[in-house]
Amino acid sequence: MKAIDRVIFSLTDNPDYLGFWNFISKLYRTKFDITPTLFFSGDDHEFDRLTSSKVLSDEYGEVHLLTRSRNVAIESKDWSCVWGAFYGASKFNNERCMISGIDQIPLGDRFIRRVIDSVREDKYVVSLSDGYTHENADFPSSHHIALGSQFRELYSIDDDWHREVEKLFNWRFNLPRYYEGMSLWGIDEAYSSSIIRKKMNDDSCKIKVDLKRGFQSEWGSRRVDRSNGRLRVSAELLAEIKSGELSEYHSVRPFEANFGIEMLQDLMPTFENKL
Repeated sequence: MKAIDRVIFSLTDNPDYLGFWNFISKLYRTKFDITPTLFFSGDDHEFDRLTSSKVLSDEYGEVHLLTRSRNVAIESKDWSCVWGAFYGASKFNNERCMISGIDQIPLGDRFIRRVIDSVREDKYVVSLSDGYTHENADFPSSHHIALGSQFRELYSIDDDWHREVEKLFNWRFNLPRYYEGMSLWGIDEAYSSSIIRKKMNDDSCKIKVDLKRGFQSEWGSRRVDRSNGRLRVSAELLAEIKSGELSEYHSVRPFEANFGIEMLQDLMPTFENKL
């Protein structure tokens, strides 16, 4: 049995992020045997243009459209897009899904090994739970792992995307010091954190939340971060990847700034993805 069946991403037509999909979908499919699944927030015209031109290719993964609701306010950063990953995961009832930022490029199977002892039918795993503490959120929204049905049940996700995103928009009044017109970027983490905390204290909740800790020692300190510039593929980097020491490359943006990164597709070893 696979440890993880799908990795779920969300995206808009922001050129800083569009270039990641074709690369990372091939990486997850060919190196980890995981189905990459993208939920694109936009309109039919944008979606048709990007898929027909193969900017968003379905060669190695699935690409789905989430049309924008007219009943929610979107500023320069489309906050609703990020919730699309949670919503998207809920569509795959019996498959174990992991949500991730599309600019987080795995450099090994550490994300699998961190949760392999916690993946159970009754658990929702927050694998980077102590990654930070923001004013509005306890947990990063990256690397949550659970069955699709558990995503749906834990957050009471509506089958209809517009109703779901409008529910999240209406929740904005729960943000500390909320004022009309403020940026809602990050509301996905604030909302998911509040639900997780609530359900952890609810004895009647059948889904057990597992908060994996040790972010800095097991993840952050092993990350190649964009603050140090773009990733440089070298013999030393490949040796570190093969040793299992690295977690991910938190990439510079846009993706096209990563000169030569395509070599990873051929040079990176394949990894086990089994329970």
